[in-house]
Amino acid sequence: MLDMPPVILVKGNKTFSFDVPSDWIEDIKVATRSFIDSITDRKQPDMDIDFSTKVLDVALSIYKSSESESIIYTGKS
Repeated sequence: MLDMPPVILVKGNKTFSFDVPSDWIEDIKVATRSFIDSITDRKQPDMDIDFSTKVLDVALSIYKSSESESIIYTGKS
C-alpha cells in the first residue's frame, strides 16, 4: 500500500486526510453480511441490483476514462 491515507480532501489551501479502511476485504465482509441479513430478515439488501449496476457502471467508466483520456458519462446507452 501507499504510505499515505486512503482519502485526502483538498479544500482551498488546506488538506484533510482520513484514515479509513481501504482493504477490499472489508467491503466484501460488509456486503456479505448485508446480503445474508436481507435473506434471513426478509428485507431489501443495502445494495439492490439497480444500485449495484450503477456502482459497476461508475467503476468501469473510470477505467474507460483513464484508457481514452477523455470524459465518460455514466448511465447513458
